[in-house]
Amino acid sequence: MLPRRSPCLHLRWTACMYPVVLLVFLYYYVDSTTSAAKSPDNIAVLAEVSLTSSALQDTTLLLNKYAFCHNLSHSNDHNVQASCDNILEPKDVFISVKTTKGYHDTRLPTIFGTWHQLFPESVYYFTDVDSELLNKKTNYHFINTGCGASHWRSSLCCKMAKELEHFLETDAKWFCHVDDDNYLNVPELFNLLERYDYTDDWYIGRRSTAMPVEMVLHTELDKEEDLRFSFATGGAGFCLTKALVLRMKPYLSGGKFIALGEQLRFPDDLLVGYIIEHRLQVNLTIIPEFHSHLEDLHFYDSSLLKRQITISYSDQNTITIDGFSRSQDPTRFYSLHCHLFPKYASFCP
Repeated sequence: MLPRRSPCLHLRWTACMYPVVLLVFLYYYVDSTTSAAKSPDNIAVLAEVSLTSSALQDTTLLLNKYAFCHNLSHSNDHNVQASCDNILEPKDVFISVKTTKGYHDTRLPTIFGTWHQLFPESVYYFTDVDSELLNKKTNYHFINTGCGASHWRSSLCCKMAKELEHFLETDAKWFCHVDDDNYLNVPELFNLLERYDYTDDWYIGRRSTAMPVEMVLHTELDKEEDLRFSFATGGAGFCLTKALVLRMKPYLSGGKFIALGEQLRFPDDLLVGYIIEHRLQVNLTIIPEFHSHLEDLHFYDSSLLKRQITISYSDQNTITIDGFSRSQDPTRFYSLHCHLFPKYASFCP
């Protein structure tokens, strides 16, 4: 009996090979589109789309913790009730991001594609121009302060005053300031704040100097006043309780904050520290998990990243972490987000 001939021998070669060619084409097409999707131009879009479920997941975890404690409110176990007294909801923390028009298209997309989506209702942006597009994108949390766009102290103090004044109009218990070059580990921030009583005066952050600031202040009456105080650098972020910000109110309204900054020649974060530590006599609580680009971030131990509150970057100073290539992720924030939330960010490599 002769062996059965393949039916392909009775057909044209191209017709027989079509399924094979199609499979090869699809393989390379999928590979190329995946690579293109993770190009620098598309990674932000992918991140925003894929992290929508991440935001819901993480917010749900936080709300479940709150609901658990809320359900125990009728319990007779006072130890359990006490452990739940400081549980925070997203609306309890006012996260203020200072930005400017020059960074709306560069720095902000990275924030929108990563940590912003974890707790969007907590995040407010303070800038110097109107943007209807970004206002809608942030659920109308995009505020034109009317301040200048420069990095000069008058513009910085103007924005800080607007941030604090806007916070006082809300029911939030905590005010937390970050810059637009910060990655904020929001769940870890909530865990930190829950250790402190929001009804007391708390000033939480990290110094950019090893020791407190020491200087001689020349007053209007030609007298000298020795100053020694600490301040939390705005580049690493800091947090204040509402109780403390209410005590700062006499220094904020009516342009007083800007005027005091000009008088002392202090930028915004230094002025906040001066008012709180020197005038109000509330000491800075130093939290080493806040980080600015003034530190050397290259050699930071990546195994400790999950417990850090903020991370920053500059052109030549970023954390070292596996993930996207440098060209795709120059800030390393997308790679960091994938490291912290690998189950939720489907855009990760």
